Amino acid sequence: MKKVIFVFVLLAVLAFSAIPAQALEITSGAAVLIDMESGRVLYSQNPDQPLPPGGLNKLMTGLLAAENRALDYTVTLPMSYSPVSDTSPSGLKGGDSRTVEALLYAMLLHRSSNAAKALAIGVSDSEKNFTDLMNRRAAELGMKNTYWLNPYGTKDDGQLTTAYDLALLTRAVMQNEVFAAVMGTGYKVVPWGTAMEEYTHPDRTFLDTYKSFITGARTADRVGWADYCMVAAGEKSGVKLVGVIMGGSSNSGMYEEMLDLLNYGFNNYSLTKVGVKGGKLGTLDVVGGRAKTLDAVLAEDVSILLNRDNENPVKSISLPQELKAPIAKGDVIGSVTYADGEFEITVDLIAAESVPRHVFWETFWQALKRIFSVWIK
Repeated sequence: MKKVIFVFVLLAVLAFSAIPAQALEITSGAAVLIDMESGRVLYSQNPDQPLPPGGLNKLMTGLLAAENRALDYTVTLPMSYSPVSDTSPSGLKGGDSRTVEALLYAMLLHRSSNAAKALAIGVSDSEKNFTDLMNRRAAELGMKNTYWLNPYGTKDDGQLTTAYDLALLTRAVMQNEVFAAVMGTGYKVVPWGTAMEEYTHPDRTFLDTYKSFITGARTADRVGWADYCMVAAGEKSGVKLVGVIMGGSSNSGMYEEMLDLLNYGFNNYSLTKVGVKGGKLGTLDVVGGRAKTLDAVLAEDVSILLNRDNENPVKSISLPQELKAPIAKGDVIGSVTYADGEFEITVDLIAAESVPRHVFWETFWQALKRIFSVWIK
C-alpha cells in the first residue's frame, strides 16, 4: 500500500447585515459566488451567459504579467509601438521603458489600456502572441466560455466571457500574491519615466469603506457595448470568497449587490473542522497479523466550508471487511466522504499502527518457550 499524501486543503449596514438565502436578490444580468479555496460555487445566476467584460480583460493581462515577469523587469517598447488610444491614460510611445510594477499599477488603478498593451509586449513580444497566451491560460483555468481578442478590453466583437469564468479568473488573480496586492491597493505612487505618478484605485472608496473584509476589487464601467461589471474578493473568519457581478444597470447598485452577494456567503457558510488528525473512523479485523485489529484514522485535520445548517457532513465511510498483514503505519486503508449539498470531498483513511505478519516459526518458538518454562518449574 502507498503512503497517503494529504492535501487540502453603498451602505455600511449592508456590509454587516444578515442576508438569508431566500432573501438574496440580484437584479444584474449575471452573478456568481465561489469559495476561494475549493472553487465551489455557492450562488449563481446565469453563470454561463456570455457577456462582454469591458475593462475586466485587464485581469488576465495582469495575471499573466505577474506570472511571467518580475516586478522590476523593464519593458522597452519598440519604435513601431502605437498607442491603443491617444486619450488612454498613461500615454506611451515607442522607445519608452517602464517596469512591470509601474505598468501593473497604471493598468489596474489608472485604467490604462496603453499600459496593458505594453505588458502584453513585455511578456510575449507582440499583442497577437499575448492574446493567444490569454486564451491558453483561460483554458488552463477551466474558463470554457471565454474568448479574448485583446489584452485591454476595448470593443472587439466576439470578445465575451461569463460570470463563472470571471470567478475562476479572479480566484487565480487573488491567489497570486503579486497581482492580489495590486487589486487591494487604493493609492500608489510609482516611477513613470523621469517623473513620479500618483494612481488612485477607481474603487478606492469601496476598498476603504469595507477594508475589514474586502481584500481586492475591480469594476468595469458601462460603455456602449458592455454594462457595469465587478469582481471582488473578501475574507471573514477564515472564509475566503470571490464574487462576480455582470450586466449591472448602475454603479451604486453594482456595489450594493456585491456586498449582498459576499454577505450571503459569509452569513450562510462557515469554515468547519470536520475531522481531527488521528481521529478514529473505524476498526478493521486483521488476518495473519500479530494484532487482531487495526484502527483507521485521519492523517491530518480536515476543514471544509459548510452550510451552517449542516450538522452531519459525513456522507459515507469506505473500509474493507478485513486486512491482510503486513500493514505499515500510514498505509491508505479506506476513505471518508464529506458532503454539503452537492459538494463532496473524499479523504483517505490510514493505518494507525504497523501490523507485522504473524510468522509460524514465531508462534512455534513462543509455544516452545512456554513448554520449557512449565517443565523447569
